[in-house]
Amino acid sequence: MTGKKKKAYNPGMDKHIDIEQQLRDAIQSSGLSLYQLGKKSGINDSQLSRFMRGERDLRLQNVVRLCRVLGLHLAPIADAKHDEPTEAERPPPKKTRKRKGD
Repeated sequence: MTGKKKKAYNPGMDKHIDIEQQLRDAIQSSGLSLYQLGKKSGINDSQLSRFMRGERDLRLQNVVRLCRVLGLHLAPIADAKHDEPTEAERPPPKKTRKRKGD
């Protein structure tokens, strides 16, 4: 054994990567330079540059700032374990008949 730990599979990571790419795409299509975006969001443009190159992640606080500047909306993330329908989405309960003698 080499002593290297194998990373556990995390199905949520695929969505995480997708969100990062969506944010990168929004930044690129905004027409703003990283310097301009940094000034408007309060995030250092070198941090933005490293994020765009995939060299660093952004803190949630900075993601929120970028979304505000870019006019994006952050939505709550559904937990896969608790991804059950809401009360309004559930079908009505089945009516059961009582049998004679019960």
